[in-house]
Amino acid sequence: MKTQYFVLHLRLTKKCNADCLYCSSWQEDPHRMSLSEVKESIRFIFEKALPRVGINPSYVTIAYIGGEILTYPESELNLIVRWVRSYFALRNIDISDGVQTNLICSPERAKRVYDLFDGRVGTSIDASTQQRTLKGSHEHYAYIWNTADEGLADERHRLPAVLVVDKKSIPNIHEQLLAESRKGRAVTLRPLFAGGNTVHMPSSDEVLSVMTDAFKNWFLKTLVIVEPFTYMLQGRLNVLCGKESISISGCPNQSDCAKRSLSLDPNGDLYLCQESADADINKLGNAIDATFDVNAWEIIDGRRDHLPLDCRQCSYIETCHGGCAFEAQSAGLGIYGQTPNCKIWKSLYHEIDAGIKEFSQDRVQRWLNVVLKRNQHLIDAGRASIDKHSTNDLIAVETS
Repeated sequence: MKTQYFVLHLRLTKKCNADCLYCSSWQEDPHRMSLSEVKESIRFIFEKALPRVGINPSYVTIAYIGGEILTYPESELNLIVRWVRSYFALRNIDISDGVQTNLICSPERAKRVYDLFDGRVGTSIDASTQQRTLKGSHEHYAYIWNTADEGLADERHRLPAVLVVDKKSIPNIHEQLLAESRKGRAVTLRPLFAGGNTVHMPSSDEVLSVMTDAFKNWFLKTLVIVEPFTYMLQGRLNVLCGKESISISGCPNQSDCAKRSLSLDPNGDLYLCQESADADINKLGNAIDATFDVNAWEIIDGRRDHLPLDCRQCSYIETCHGGCAFEAQSAGLGIYGQTPNCKIWKSLYHEIDAGIKEFSQDRVQRWLNVVLKRNQHLIDAGRASIDKHSTNDLIAVETS
């Protein structure tokens, strides 16, 4: 039987301990989702809402996001993580959970979060723009972050990190990628999106230039994961081999994302994804109120059958799947519109095809396998260092 993957972005709080310039997931006085509300919401989503639209996943990824998860009481977070795991275990549904954190905490706290999630932890980096601040101080933020990051690198493993591509970071992308490559850190380049806050967006041409240059500096030259290049390259290789190109994460670039993801906000609001939640686009109901808008969901789900003609005729459609629906909507082009980043992704796929043609599909796949295996080896080594006594029986029996 084919595995049915589903991703739930679980935002327990929008409270944050920092005040970064371009954050769109922070609130002054936010509601904090309680354990009882988590139970109520999870049960509604997976026992009521999803079955109504024919979704019965056999593999679920839970991504804990913020705000900042470190502001949530640690003992309560541990209980929630254990309960969520046991909920799916009792239903014979495979689960993988992870967390995104800014690492503004002590090294000891960072290690406990790492241990709780068995190393499935990500962070973000910004060594050049001074846009990440703690009480207005970039230096204070950088000192605490570096201390926690180096503590994990010494005693666990170097966390993967998001690097936002924006007006201020673009001039230093190459240097920062080179520095992180030397550390062995996996990096995700993420073009800035307007998620409800006022930001200075780079032009499409600026993003295109920096992303293309970054790909050329990465391809067959380093042994670290750099996204979106890694999944784009593997997806293209899969298509050329006649395999399915999708990733289990459900994101990005899936025309069937309505069937593959939801985002749950602290007040119970349901959105298609975390970016949609930040921008208040594609609201689908409220899990605490037990409401789910099937009509709105069906409109979103129709995207895969109503892509623009340019997308349907594109040679990369099997890999790109029409791009991100949120990108199109946030640009005012509608749920069925073409992503404004189309030329960026098309250019990268062109570079991928050119590289495969020049160096052969077999050589490129062998190099990519080495990159992936090396990254997994680092993760496995970090997990082997986990203090098993600190996690205290993380798989608990579900209670009411």
